[in-house]
Amino acid sequence: MKYVGIDLSTRKSGYAVLDERCRLTSPTLLDFDHLLDTTIDLHKKEPLLVAIDAPLTFPVTGVWRECELMLRRLGISCYPPGAPFFRKITELGVSLRCALEKKGIQAIEVYPYATRLRCNVGAKAKKKTLQGRRQIQNDLGKLVVGLPEGILSHHLLDAILAAYTAYLAAHGMAENLSGADGTIVIPKKDLF
Repeated sequence: MKYVGIDLSTRKSGYAVLDERCRLTSPTLLDFDHLLDTTIDLHKKEPLLVAIDAPLTFPVTGVWRECELMLRRLGISCYPPGAPFFRKITELGVSLRCALEKKGIQAIEVYPYATRLRCNVGAKAKKKTLQGRRQIQNDLGKLVVGLPEGILSHHLLDAILAAYTAYLAAHGMAENLSGADGTIVIPKKDLF
């Protein structure tokens, strides 16, 4: 089995794949159509678990889903998927999930920031700064084999964190924050 992580964006999305030994292969940036085609092609070769860093459902009412409210109660900040400024990402997430499910590919929603906090991967680092990305990448290198040289973009780091969360979920080391309107998969507390 392979674990695909996608940091979904309206432009180029971060895309990363981990194998069963938690080895990274070819992190890259892809547009929506290419990431869908790449994932479908990979699925033809072997089973996948795809972890997407974007809401995969809309709130039943308002701007928050029950799973985000659970995150917030855990002290993990997040964006409201029903808010106007975040709606496009949510629409893309729903579209990607539906397209993958039509091809028989399992997709889960993850939140890389929650993974960073739960796994102590640059927990206090700011991912949009060079120093923050360096810290995140150094810590992530202790968990994932084969990180490339040089400091990666925050989109690639989030994609790798998403793939790592899928890896944890497949090995029973993650929990589901579930409500009537969605589920976010995060690492179990106190793994590290």
